[in-house]
Amino acid sequence: MGKIILVTGGARSGKSSFAEKYAARHGQRIAYIATAQVYDEEMAYRVSLHKKRRPAQWQTYEAPYDAHEALIAAGQEHDLVLFDCLTLYISNLLCSQADSRDEAANYALLQKKISLLIAQAKKN
Repeated sequence: MGKIILVTGGARSGKSSFAEKYAARHGQRIAYIATAQVYDEEMAYRVSLHKKRRPAQWQTYEAPYDAHEALIAAGQEHDLVLFDCLTLYISNLLCSQADSRDEAANYALLQKKISLLIAQAKKN
C-alpha cells in the first residue's frame, strides 16, 4: 500500500491545483478520478479549467457514484491516483437519494460507498 495524502481547504482555495502539482512531481503514470458533475455554468467553467490544467498523458476516470470501481481500475495501471473531490463525491451520493425519505437506507448507502472507497484506497 502506498501513501494516502488528504488535501484540505476551503472552497476554491487551490486544493486541486496543489494536488495536481504534487502528483506531477511524484508520479509517472497518473490517474485522475473526477467526481464532479456539471449542473450549471459555474461548474462547467470549473471543470473546463481542471481539464485544461491536466497533462494529456494523465488518464481521467469519471466517477460521480462508484468511485471505488474507478480506483480499482486506476490502481492497476497507474503509480499515482489523484481523487478529486471527496466532498463532491459525498454530495453526489446524498443527492442521488434526494427523493428517498428513508433516512436509514440513505445513510446505509453512503456508509457502504465510503467504506468501499476506503477499503480500495488501502489496497492501492
